[in-house]
Formats: sequence, C-alpha cells, structure tokens
Amino acid sequence: MPSGFRLDTDGWTKEFDECKQLAQETLQLIQERNLRHPNGGPEASRLSAAARKKLGTLGVQLDKLLRWLDSPEADSLSEPEKNRRRDLIHDLRGRREGMQMSIKRSTGAADRDALFSGAGPSSGPLPPRETEATAELDNRGLLGLQQAVMRRQDEEL
Repeated sequence: MPSGFRLDTDGWTKEFDECKQLAQETLQLIQERNLRHPNGGPEASRLSAAARKKLGTLGVQLDKLLRWLDSPEADSLSEPEKNRRRDLIHDLRGRREGMQMSIKRSTGAADRDALFSGAGPSSGPLPPRETEATAELDNRGLLGLQQAVMRRQDEEL
C-alpha cells in the first residue's frame, strides 16, 4: 500500500462522510450553474471547472476507500460489512458519473444553442488562415495562386 494510506474503520467512515459531502458540494455547483447561468458564460465555465475538479478529487478518494477494503487493514471487518461498504462506494461512484454526464450534457447543450442561434462573439465566417504558400503573396499573387488551384482541380475532374 502507498505510504500515508493508513486508515482504520472509524477513519474509513470519516473519509466516506467527507466523500458524501464533496459530492453534495459538487451537485450544488452544477445546480447553481444550471439555474443562474443557463446560457453559459464565464461564470458558468468557472462553476463547471470547479465541479470537474471536485469530481476528480472525489474519484481519487473513492478509489482509496475501495483499495482499503481489499487491504489487510480491513480484515477486522466482516465480509457482509465489507460488501455493504463496497455498495456505498459504488452508489457514490454512480452519483459521481451522473454528475460528470450532467456537466458534459449541459455544457454541450449551451454550446449547441449558441452555435445554432448565431449567438457568440462573431456570427460570421472566420477569416481565412494564412499559409506558407500565401504568406508572401500580394493580391495579384493570391489571385494567380487561386486560379492555378482551380485549374488543377478542374483537370482532376
């Protein structure tokens, strides 16, 4: 086991309670984002990032608790008690996965709505990118290059 992995049965319970609290805080962040910032924006992004960070921490802590149940330090627990605790972890892991999906779904929906409504910083087409082939050309050179590319494409037909 990694160093600093020492837990006892009371420590496990305390850690699990902290995991439940972390899950509740994460859910509150997601709900706040959904209620106060349904159209996205910088504050919605900040809340999503904070929720993702908490979900990452929660995942690490749940893995630690699950590993402890398989360690020799958990031998003092009966097998039914170990199974009960595994079920608690799996339930909380399921809630965590649901929250992850909620973050992805909501973020995607806001992005889709902005895309299809034409909202956003610019609703027009993006300017063309400069390439090595066009970087040093003036307008006449660009026109010549465009005509050459079109002739080549026509020949390929």
